[in-house]
Amino acid sequence: MSFEDLTINPEDELKIIEVYLEGSDEDDLEDIYSELEVPEDAEPSSIEIAVAKIILNEDEDDAPAWTEFLDEPSVEPSKAIRHPEAMDYAYLPHLICSVIWPEKGPAFSGPESYFITYIPGFEKFIVTTMRDSDEVWGTTEHAIGFVDGHIEPTEVAHQLLLDYWTMQEDDYGQRAPEDITDEGLIDKKIALSWAEEVWPDDIEKDEDDEDDYDDDIKEIEFDD
Repeated sequence: MSFEDLTINPEDELKIIEVYLEGSDEDDLEDIYSELEVPEDAEPSSIEIAVAKIILNEDEDDAPAWTEFLDEPSVEPSKAIRHPEAMDYAYLPHLICSVIWPEKGPAFSGPESYFITYIPGFEKFIVTTMRDSDEVWGTTEHAIGFVDGHIEPTEVAHQLLLDYWTMQEDDYGQRAPEDITDEGLIDKKIALSWAEEVWPDDIEKDEDDEDDYDDDIKEIEFDD
């Protein structure tokens, strides 16, 4: 079964989201994992991968350049087939930014994109990541964390990306990103300033990047 042929009941989608956000028991999720084609030997947990597949609901052929989101940082409608009632639970991921990891190094290389999604009903933000290779993680997408939905989206992105990048640096020896290719919730200057918090000696910025970063945060409305 290809991802484009995926059909999943909205109740199952909500069950995955609930288990992830509330830490509920993962019993009886094997059939859902199988339908979502969640790999069994990936580094992230099955629930983290399933959450990302449901939220992003992407056509794998579209990953991960995301250049089409430069002007409108929101995921295009999926080509995947969902249960008709699932549209009542549509999720609207918004691009935070995309980075290019260095080709030479002990950890992940190539492009990686980050998305923030508000989950109505649970009042939470979930941040997910997507790549075009499963070489390091064993999967091309997974959720990296969630935060209370009453916090400003930029603060959510800042907190969870720093946690994720710090983990990559500590556990895998990840080097600093070479470039920021796509802008969404934040622009290149802000993304580099966040990366500098993790890799203070490795980020090179132009003189123009010393401007006030707060001016470059984009306003995005998240539906309740």
